Amino acid sequence: MESKSKHVSEKMRKDCIFRIKSQLARLIINHGFFGIIATQLKTVENNTIQTMATDGKHMYYNVEFVMGVTSERKAEIDDRVEEHIKKENLDKKEADKLRDLVARQTCGLTDDELLFVMVHEVMHCAMEHMVRRGGRDPKRWNEAADYAINQMISDEGIGKMPEYGLIDARFKSKAAEEIYKILEEEGGEPEEPLDEHMDGESGGDGEGGSSRGTMSDIMDEEGNRPQPSEAEIEANAENFKDVIKQAVQTSSNAPAEIERMVEKLNKPKINWQAKLHRTMKSHIKRDSSFQRPNRRGFALAGHLQSMGQMASNRTMVLPGLLPEEDIDIAIGLDTSGSISNLMLRDFISEVVGITKQYQQFKIRLFCWDTAVHNVKDFTASNAHEMLSYELKGFGGTTVGCCWQMFEEDNYKPKQFICFTDGYFWEDNLSEYANYCPTLWVVHSNEGFTAPFGEAITYEWEHEEA
Repeated sequence: MESKSKHVSEKMRKDCIFRIKSQLARLIINHGFFGIIATQLKTVENNTIQTMATDGKHMYYNVEFVMGVTSERKAEIDDRVEEHIKKENLDKKEADKLRDLVARQTCGLTDDELLFVMVHEVMHCAMEHMVRRGGRDPKRWNEAADYAINQMISDEGIGKMPEYGLIDARFKSKAAEEIYKILEEEGGEPEEPLDEHMDGESGGDGEGGSSRGTMSDIMDEEGNRPQPSEAEIEANAENFKDVIKQAVQTSSNAPAEIERMVEKLNKPKINWQAKLHRTMKSHIKRDSSFQRPNRRGFALAGHLQSMGQMASNRTMVLPGLLPEEDIDIAIGLDTSGSISNLMLRDFISEVVGITKQYQQFKIRLFCWDTAVHNVKDFTASNAHEMLSYELKGFGGTTVGCCWQMFEEDNYKPKQFICFTDGYFWEDNLSEYANYCPTLWVVHSNEGFTAPFGEAITYEWEHEEA
C-alpha cells in the first residue's frame, strides 16, 4: 500500500529508490543468500510508517527516514516537537526521549546503515517474528526480536547498524523467546526497536504504540497505513518458508541458524492431530470388565433363543464399561507465551472432536503460567462446554507448577498432555519424569527437546481453524 509524502520532492523520491536498488544489488553480489530472499520483498514507499517495516510480502520505507530531511523541514519538525512537549506537559525524561526519537528518524541513513536495515527487515521474515509473538507484550517482543537478529547481521558483517540499534553479546545465538524471558525478568521500560513491526493485529507496533500517532502528527503525514490481517501475515510467513529453502539450496553463505531452521523444515512432520488422537484413544476408551456385565448381552441371548439359535438354558454375558473415574487425562494449556487464543481454541476444538467418539472419559483441563488456573473436569455429559472454557493466566513461565498441582491434589492422571511453546528453563523437572506419561504438543519452538516423555510439533493451520 503506497502512500507518498507531500514533503518529499520527486527528485528525493527517485534518489531514494535508486539507493535502495543499489544496496539490493550490493547484497546480491556480496551476500548471495540475503540477496535472494531480499528480492522476494516488494519495496513500497509509505510515509505513514516512520522508519521501515515488513509484513512478510512487502518492505515498506519512509523516504525521509532513508534520505533525511532538509534543513527547512528539520526546523519545522523541531518546532512541532517543542509545541507537543509544551502542550502535553512532558517531563524532561519524556521530552528528551521524544527529541531523540525524532532526531534518529530525520537524520537519514548512510549506505551501510541502509543495507543493514534492509537485511534487518528480511531477517524478521526469515525468523517468522511476525507470527511468533502470540500473547506476549508487543513492545517487549519487538525489543527481543531486534536483539536476536541485529547480533546475527553484525556477525555476518553486513553493512553497519545505526548507532541506536539494539545489540548485546549476551544474546548471541538466543531465540527471541528466550531473550524476551530474560528482558521480562529484568524489567524496565522496553527499548525502542530499529524499525516498525507488523503482527497482523494492529498493522504493526512500531516506535512504542501511541508514539506512532504522536510521530505522525509531528511529521505531518497523512495517508493509508498498511493494515495486514493476521491471516495475511500467517500466509506470508508460510510462503516465505519456501523462499528460505530455495535460498539455502542456491547459495553457500546462509547463517548457521537459518540452515538449522531449514533442516528442521525439511524433516518429515508428525501429524499432530493424528498423534493426539492416538494418545487420547489409548486412554479414552471403552474400558470393560465382566465384573460389570453389559445388559445388552442378556437381551441378545433372548433374541437368539427366540430364533432357535441358542438353547433356552443358555445365556450370554458381555463385559460392561468400567466406571469413568478409572479414565483420567490431564491437559495443561500454556497461557504464558507465544500461543495465541486462536491456537488454544483450535487445540481445544480438536480435543472436543476426539471425545465425541467415546461414551465415557474424564478430562481435567487447566491453564498454567507460573501457577495453575481454572481447573475444570469434563466428562461425556459436559464435554461440549470445553468450547467455552475460559482461558486464564498470561503471566510468566514455570511448567513445574503443573506437577505441583497434581501432587497437592493427590492426583495422578493416566496421561498428561501439555500444550506449550516449550520456552521454560527449569533445572528440577527431572523429578517429575516418572510421575505420569507426558506428551508435549509444542508450538513455535522447533528446537524443543522434551525433558522427558514424547514431543510433537503443533502446526497452526489458520485457514482451516
